[in-house]
Amino acid sequence: MQFKIQNYRGILEADIELEKITLIGGLNHTGKTSIGQAIGAVLTGQTIPMSIPKNQASLLVRNGTPAGSVNLIDGENTAKITWPTAKYSTKGSPPVVLPMAAGLESILDMDGTKRSKALIEILGANPSRSELEAHLKENGITFTIDKLWETIDIQGWDVAYEHAKQTGARLKGSWEQVTGEKYGSQKAATWLPEGLSTGTEPELVQAVTVAKKALEEAIAQQAISTSKAVDRNKLPELEEKRKGLSEEKEQLRKDIDATTKILSGLPLLPNSSTLTCPYCKKPIAVQDGKVVKSQILTKEAIAKIREDREVSSKALDDLHARSQQIGTNISSIDAEISAITNMQQPSESGSISDNSVDDCRTKLKDAEAALKAFTAKTEATKIAGNITINQTIVAALAPTGLRKSKLSQCLGEFQVKLTEICQSGGWEPITITPDIAVNYNGHPLILCSQSENYFTRIAIQMALSDNNIIIIDGADVIIDKSLRNGLFNTLMQYAQKVLICMSFASRDSMPNLSSIGGMSYWLQDGKAIRV
Repeated sequence: MQFKIQNYRGILEADIELEKITLIGGLNHTGKTSIGQAIGAVLTGQTIPMSIPKNQASLLVRNGTPAGSVNLIDGENTAKITWPTAKYSTKGSPPVVLPMAAGLESILDMDGTKRSKALIEILGANPSRSELEAHLKENGITFTIDKLWETIDIQGWDVAYEHAKQTGARLKGSWEQVTGEKYGSQKAATWLPEGLSTGTEPELVQAVTVAKKALEEAIAQQAISTSKAVDRNKLPELEEKRKGLSEEKEQLRKDIDATTKILSGLPLLPNSSTLTCPYCKKPIAVQDGKVVKSQILTKEAIAKIREDREVSSKALDDLHARSQQIGTNISSIDAEISAITNMQQPSESGSISDNSVDDCRTKLKDAEAALKAFTAKTEATKIAGNITINQTIVAALAPTGLRKSKLSQCLGEFQVKLTEICQSGGWEPITITPDIAVNYNGHPLILCSQSENYFTRIAIQMALSDNNIIIIDGADVIIDKSLRNGLFNTLMQYAQKVLICMSFASRDSMPNLSSIGGMSYWLQDGKAIRV
């Protein structure tokens, strides 16, 4: 496996063969860390292998040069990163390692929460669906978790955890909307709405129905009583109106008689009914059943007769129509007077008072309040139950919940490997406590020496690697030759290939690793020289 580095930070050019163990040596500030970073970047695909924004990637390019790059060549499989574009490209299936194995990250540099998440991810400590179902079942939750697990499977535990917390907030808001009070678990367990009474929901619904019917009947009876009183007050007015109409009808009768008499007195118009007297041969006519002498009229006289008869006929028709309408109106008034006269005045004991209607309204209000209180209590109890269930789910999804329990189990297995590494390297025991704190020989790292902190960092790095490739920087902190040999032997035992970067006083002081299948490079003037 070969790496070609150009113009990356302190490196001008370097061709590095990664063997079983490869040692990068040099004086201080000659680019050893730059070699480790560049190779770590291309092995992980992490194009910015240090804490700078991507838009400042030009800082990774060697001063005075336009661009830098690192190439990985492993047979036909290749990978490449260029700077300052921070572009990563691959061909085939080049090897990939974890950032922690490459030394680009360490759980020792993380706070407790991030350290826990990183360990869960690396150790595969996320619980399975069956484990989550079993945990929830132990806490009384037996319904299907299809939708919940879909969120976990697609978006992860943290997103599902946040969704569950948001659901809890919505449920508490719903409970507060129903009750009008601030939610509390103790309050939810004892809350009773005002007006709550005994009885089942069907009984309370029936009580409201009965009360409504009683109120409707009371209002109807009150309306009838009021209507009768009003109708009797109208009787004098109706009788006066009938009297006026009767007088008008009598006058119309007289007018009809007079108009009829006038119309009868008008001459007849000549028509086909005019006859000739068989004796005197003069014109005759039949009028009112009698034979009369027919007059010979002029056209003007005929026109005048026609006009007079039409006027009188129309006047007679109008008088008859008005008389008929008045007769109809009199009949209607007579019927109304008869209805009012025949009404039975309610007795004092049978009348519906305002107080009776008000009593019915009060009973209906009380019945509705009781039903509303029952509904509120039922709904509040249901929501409170859902809140309790959701709180159980939130607790299970939390980083400190089921994942922490699973992590504790995985940490037990991880601790076994970590102990083996410490024994192989000749170091004191390194432990990770249940609260994810790291100790060296039982002491917090803040109380430990620089070398003890370094041993801890390297041991955890090896334990978290996939036994493939490990990159170690700053190994010169180990002065003791036996401890340094222990480090080299342990690295070769737990990784297929190892890259170690450390300072040496001179090129001649670098060890010859060829006997153990290794290779050494000396850095000088930005270039890597094979030793």
